[in-house]
Amino acid sequence: MDPPPALLADDVSVRFGGVRALSNVTIYARPGEVVGLIGSNGAGKSTLMNVISGFQHATTGRVRLWGTEVTWLPPHERARWA
Repeated sequence: MDPPPALLADDVSVRFGGVRALSNVTIYARPGEVVGLIGSNGAGKSTLMNVISGFQHATTGRVRLWGTEVTWLPPHERARWA
């Protein structure tokens, strides 16, 4: 059985009022893997990183670190899982 991903952001969407910043984004990283995130200005890269780190709440979706759901944990508690 494979270990869970070190990071899994699954089906993440973020809306700011009527503006859709992210729409159903999924990204994961396996233990020891380095993952790059590229895109043009305004593509939502910073918003996604803010959701993963806990500084921004997702409208939909979830975030897991090492298989543990951390979607609603604040940043300082998520740091314990890193």
